[in-house]
Amino acid sequence: MTERPQTYLCSRFIFFLWQLSLFFFQGFMVAPLLPLLSEQFGTTTRHVSFIEPSYLLGYGLFTLVYAPLSDRFGRFRIITLCLVIFSVLTLLTAYAHGINQMIFLRLLTGIGAAGIAPTTISWISDRYPYEKRGHALGIFFGNNGGWHSFRLQCRRFDHIASRMAMAFYWRCEHCAAYLAADCYL
Repeated sequence: MTERPQTYLCSRFIFFLWQLSLFFFQGFMVAPLLPLLSEQFGTTTRHVSFIEPSYLLGYGLFTLVYAPLSDRFGRFRIITLCLVIFSVLTLLTAYAHGINQMIFLRLLTGIGAAGIAPTTISWISDRYPYEKRGHALGIFFGNNGGWHSFRLQCRRFDHIASRMAMAFYWRCEHCAAYLAADCYL
């Protein structure tokens, strides 16, 4: 394989790792905001807590939809489309006017996020020869595990995220996640 296609393949792989990191950050930044959001929207924390399961419901259901779509239209196109959907809906979530609207936007954001990680695994399987696939998947899952380890080992993350939300207003975190995703489009 020549140097240019290998470099191109490596840059796309790094692009996918960045997307995955952004995806996990956006998912983890919500939990510390629940008390603040319940106060902001004038509702109970229990009602606000539905923003996470709605996200996971959309993610879980649409993972099954993106697999045949990526077979038909191409993995990279679907991943890029999902990143666009994910980033735009993350930005729209920052401008939610009520908790029910936010729950619905989180459902749609989960639908957008559903095509990022699973389709990236398929893309890796398509692009890397069998001998190198284990290494590429190891990097991919290591990045995934790194985020989970960071979340589990560093309990201060919740504290930092809630302090950021109080200092910068919770909508800014969603806008920052959008801008980070938009940089790679």
